[in-house]
Amino acid sequence: MRGATTWLALACGAARAADVVETCAWNVHEATCAGPRAYAAQRAYYDEVVALDAHLRSVGAPPAEGHSAMCPRAVAHMRAVARAAAETSQLVRVCEVGFNAGHSALNWLAADPRTAVDAFDLGAHPSAAAAFAYLAGKYPGRLRLTLGDSRATLPLVDHAKACDVVFIDGGHDGDVPAADLGNLAPLAARGAPLLVDNANMAPGRAEIANATARGLVREAGTLRESCSPSLAGSAFATDDPNPPVDPALLGAVDHMHWWNELWIGEYVVA
Repeated sequence: MRGATTWLALACGAARAADVVETCAWNVHEATCAGPRAYAAQRAYYDEVVALDAHLRSVGAPPAEGHSAMCPRAVAHMRAVARAAAETSQLVRVCEVGFNAGHSALNWLAADPRTAVDAFDLGAHPSAAAAFAYLAGKYPGRLRLTLGDSRATLPLVDHAKACDVVFIDGGHDGDVPAADLGNLAPLAARGAPLLVDNANMAPGRAEIANATARGLVREAGTLRESCSPSLAGSAFATDDPNPPVDPALLGAVDHMHWWNELWIGEYVVA
């Protein structure tokens, strides 16, 4: 497994290549002024996002929350991490907490045919089971989903099956961030890339600082961006840098726009 410095450099390079709109202002209008040009490198992935969302709506289980596809720079980093890990392994096992409606799992699976995802989710929304059924059919044998509170399900995982990449985007309140970071540590291969989404939320930020101080994890950097449904909703219907967005594509999160931080690092011990 590559060290954090190497794969972070690859991920940053991929993000810069995808973000070809350099003059876009970092403000509330950032999402639409970037448009498809800001994530053209992820065109195939976003086509699959549109198909996934269409399926979820067709079965009455549309996404009920924001998701990683709304953050195109994070998408680029995640894909680069998966590809870098696959260069040195025939099978890259991604352990993901927070499956939600399957958008991040789809990103991992589409990034490289050698990736497999072991996902954990509370299962609070119908979209989780519906997305799993859809993606398991599209990527047979490469996706597993465990439903339930991750504080109870993660300690039951076989430690012999090491996680090559860890992505945490589960509960962001109370003791959940601390539990997820701690419970995934014995499952992670030494030096396994660790990505924590919504790291700007107070409980997660505090636990990352605590885990860093204890020597459990090591930070490589933080990716900050504004995220919006409009970034995942254009379906690449145009190369216009200000594409029209169909509100019907945005479901229950049509007015959502938030500032996100993706913490990037690695587990130091295993």
